[in-house]
Amino acid sequence: MLAASTAVWVTMWKALHDAMPHADYAWAVAIASAFQAAGLTDIEASGTAAIIQGDTREAELFRLTIEAVRERIAPETDIDSGIQLLRDPKSFEPGIVMYSASGRRAR
Repeated sequence: MLAASTAVWVTMWKALHDAMPHADYAWAVAIASAFQAAGLTDIEASGTAAIIQGDTREAELFRLTIEAVRERIAPETDIDSGIQLLRDPKSFEPGIVMYSASGRRAR
């Protein structure tokens, strides 16, 4: 989301992150290392990047998420332009990355 080429998209998601300072959006990146540190073997990990099309159920969920923290976002921050992208069916923007990992306990 923060790597998008659309500036208003990045602005909106940075505003969300700033509005929720105690949320950890980077924990999943380290999950394979955490498995290794826990002694698991045969670790496999992958990530899948989602693309959000505007005017879909997924886009609406993200819009509602942004709206839920609107009062915590600085009023001078333009999130409405990002929300318009979430409502535009011609819009395709980067979404979240879903990570997964698996491993085995050592015998």
